[in-house]
Amino acid sequence: MRKIKLLEDKFGAKWTGICLNYGYIPDGVRVKREMRVCEAIAESFDREIILPAYMVNCPGACRSMGLTDNDEELCRMILEKNVVSYDSVYSAVKTVPRTAMPVSSLTLGRFDAPYMVISFMKPGIAMAMVRQWQTVFGKGPEMEISTFLSICGGVMSAIVQKEQMYISLGCPSSRSDGIINSDELVVGLPYSLIDVLT
Repeated sequence: MRKIKLLEDKFGAKWTGICLNYGYIPDGVRVKREMRVCEAIAESFDREIILPAYMVNCPGACRSMGLTDNDEELCRMILEKNVVSYDSVYSAVKTVPRTAMPVSSLTLGRFDAPYMVISFMKPGIAMAMVRQWQTVFGKGPEMEISTFLSICGGVMSAIVQKEQMYISLGCPSSRSDGIINSDELVVGLPYSLIDVLT
């Protein structure tokens, strides 16, 4: 938690940690209802929680966590709510990272040594973080911005694949349901890089 506090002190946004658990569900406070990963992240800013895979109710998050590989069915579900072509959705979904192995549960909250940290923040704070990244690494973070599976895949699973900072605009449902405020972005980075950026 000390390193999370370092981030908050330097940049001014609130952060939460995430551990991806493979093959087990740890002891702790499990969520009481089904929810999306983005909802669990928002809830974990104030308390530590365990989100078992069987309680994840977002098809995109299930794909991002390696729980399903039926991209065709996911695309059909996305098309029910959006007026875009199947080929466009399929191409976009195929580019979104997913974990190589199924995730059994997520531990989320403000604890020591999570695998990654995530924040919902104002654009100005995100700009300061990218500037710090550029100062340290000599270039901006490599990322693709997408509105499909954007937090669960475009940030969480992306960090698992390549340890660097990722920024997301959120997906339509995370915004329409008020999980992410209209004036916020999502930023995530590996816990191991906090010292470098602070």
